Amino acid sequence: MEVIIILIVLAIIGYVIYQSLPNQKFQKATSLFDSGNFAEALIILNEIFQKHPEAPAKQAECKLKEGLNIKSKNKDDAIKCFKEIIETKKRLPINSSKEKYELFEARAFFEIASIQFSQSIIASSTESKIKELKGNLLFIDNATKSNIERDFVTLKEKHYSELALIYFQYGIQNEKMLKLSEAIQNYSTSRDYSVQSSNTIILNNAITRIGICKLKNNDSIEQVALEAASKAPYEYKKDFFYRYAKVLVKEEQYSEAEKIIATHLNFSSPEIEKIKELLKCKRVKRAINKVNEINYTIEQLYEKSFPVEEVKMLYETIDKQIEEIKSVVPILSAKLQGLKPSLFNRLLSHYILAGKYASGINLIQNYSFFWESPELLKNLGICCYGFTAQGNLTEKNHRIVISNWLTSVFSDKVILKSLEATTWDDNYTFTLIDSIGSSYDHHTEIPDNANYEEVSDTNISIGDTQRELLQQFELLLHTTISDHSLSKVVNDCYKGEKEGVEKIVSVIGKDILFAAPHFAKTYGLSEGIIKELDNDYKEYLNEESLEAGISYIKSSSGTYVAEYAAAKELISKIVSAIKTDKLSDLKAVVTKGNKVLIEKYESISGTAEDIVFNAFTLKIEQDSQNENLIHLMEECIGFLNQNEKLRAQCSHFIYDYCDSKWKTKPLEKLIELMIKSIKHNPNNYRAAKSITILINNALMDIANGTCSSTSQIYTLIDNIKRINSPVLKEALKELQVLRNRVLASMSTETRQTIMFGVNLNSNGLKLKKVLETMQSLAGGSPTSGFLDLS
Repeated sequence: MEVIIILIVLAIIGYVIYQSLPNQKFQKATSLFDSGNFAEALIILNEIFQKHPEAPAKQAECKLKEGLNIKSKNKDDAIKCFKEIIETKKRLPINSSKEKYELFEARAFFEIASIQFSQSIIASSTESKIKELKGNLLFIDNATKSNIERDFVTLKEKHYSELALIYFQYGIQNEKMLKLSEAIQNYSTSRDYSVQSSNTIILNNAITRIGICKLKNNDSIEQVALEAASKAPYEYKKDFFYRYAKVLVKEEQYSEAEKIIATHLNFSSPEIEKIKELLKCKRVKRAINKVNEINYTIEQLYEKSFPVEEVKMLYETIDKQIEEIKSVVPILSAKLQGLKPSLFNRLLSHYILAGKYASGINLIQNYSFFWESPELLKNLGICCYGFTAQGNLTEKNHRIVISNWLTSVFSDKVILKSLEATTWDDNYTFTLIDSIGSSYDHHTEIPDNANYEEVSDTNISIGDTQRELLQQFELLLHTTISDHSLSKVVNDCYKGEKEGVEKIVSVIGKDILFAAPHFAKTYGLSEGIIKELDNDYKEYLNEESLEAGISYIKSSSGTYVAEYAAAKELISKIVSAIKTDKLSDLKAVVTKGNKVLIEKYESISGTAEDIVFNAFTLKIEQDSQNENLIHLMEECIGFLNQNEKLRAQCSHFIYDYCDSKWKTKPLEKLIELMIKSIKHNPNNYRAAKSITILINNALMDIANGTCSSTSQIYTLIDNIKRINSPVLKEALKELQVLRNRVLASMSTETRQTIMFGVNLNSNGLKLKKVLETMQSLAGGSPTSGFLDLS
């Protein structure tokens, strides 16, 4: 009995000791916390504060819960709880979980800051409110913010918004007392706080009031004030723009004042009507003065002594002058409009005669729809030729000059217009039969001295003239550029632009402007050209039309040309992935959808294999030991329907690779690769022979007990049996000969033992399976003719 009592006492003591362990106490505190008994949980957590790493964080969580529970009843007591959490940091044990503790510390900081914010906005005076808000911002800046940074940002924005509103009200008070400098200062402070608070309403109001104060002070305003005022409340907006319009009138910026009134002050008001009436008087007076100036200018223009610089100035300002007087003197504005072509022609003639070809090019290019005029295209060609002959081509300007020139030369209408405008004293005629500027039978209208008859001594070839012009220009490109790198860039550009326009000429059978690619994209003609090419493809399924359109693509999504170009770009991406040896890039391209896209166009699918084959050939020449190429090849083989050449290439590459790795790679890896080789090309005799040798070596290693991957070898052999290759089957017959040699080296008794499999040890069983496998691969039954040595 005494023994039992002693045992019970010991058990009780053990239980008490167990319950007093830190882990057990922490679990108990956690249970109390979960049940909402925070007070008792805190007592236990205080006891194990230094003993359990999670205790400080759990204690902080308890106090946080306590503070949140009493927050609505007594904010001061809640702050006290939260501050106790923060104070705990000073005595954190070294082994405690600091990261977990700081999550609750951050929340304690946030709760204190939130309470202090709510108290500050109901402060007794504005000065106290500002002081408390700024103090709380400093408190937030120094707070721990772990995992709730966004909450603190939002809270700070509320502070900034309150401060912005306070300083805005200060500004209003200053402005009412005409203390404009102080008002601007307070509005500026309000603006700065508004930016930090993202409060766009106060921001726009503050900027607008700053502008109004500056206008009252006769100071200049910034553009930002105009933008803000347009978004401000109606009264602020009206006040600002009325004052601004008055300043513009005072500064004689009448056009700007009219725009402001029309945009922002479009309502009935005596003050606005006065400004409008004043502007009307000023406009009439200005128009009368302008009319006198224009009449004098027109008189001078018809005198030969009128300087070209003044012609240029008049031409460049004529549209503005027309706009200024058309509502007052409409007859004169029409007269000025009719004067523009004369001014243009005088300027252009001067530029060409003076060799100022750059000015001539710019003048023509700035003329609306200049490409619709054969005469202007001709003059553009003249200027581009002269500009090039002067050696003025640069990296920046060469493309537009070349494209302009080619567009001019390839336009039959340029030459036809010249023929029409020229008086001929002889019987020469001109034929379009071999023109480079069209592939159709005839233009709708041609001059009397032009035709489509055969070339003769008196019927001059227009095509020869065009080709001669091209040759002369090409000679200039080769002789006027001394910089080798620039010369290459320029000549490559010329070649590409010329090929581009030649392609569309060869397939489009309509009378359109055959613009060179860069010209077409620059002046918005490419969409029309691509539409013609799309129509040609829809009618004839001629993929040459789509090929011709690639160089004209600018933003022609949804067209056959764009789709064709995208399909062609896929092949380029495949080649790029091969060159850079990036399997991931290749896999991103060789998708089912992209395969359908490529197969849609015969000219792409029909050449894709050769392009990819050549890319692999170059890659193999660079590094014949690159095993990654096998994976790249297999992806391409799976992607392309036409892949026989690629299969053969892959098969031979794998064979050559394995041949070079015969002594360094494991047998099973070599067999695995050779299986791929024979599958890609079942007629690869060398691969078949290598598989036979590798299998024999592997089986002999198994029989000798030196193979560490027996199961993998037999799995590979099962794969080999399923390969449909007469060449491989023939090569594997050699295993019968090799098997017979093994059998011949055995005694009769050993052969019989192996055949019947009686009392075989593990080595014997291995040998029996090896011989059966050799027999099976050679084409016979695994057990038939086991002892046949013939």
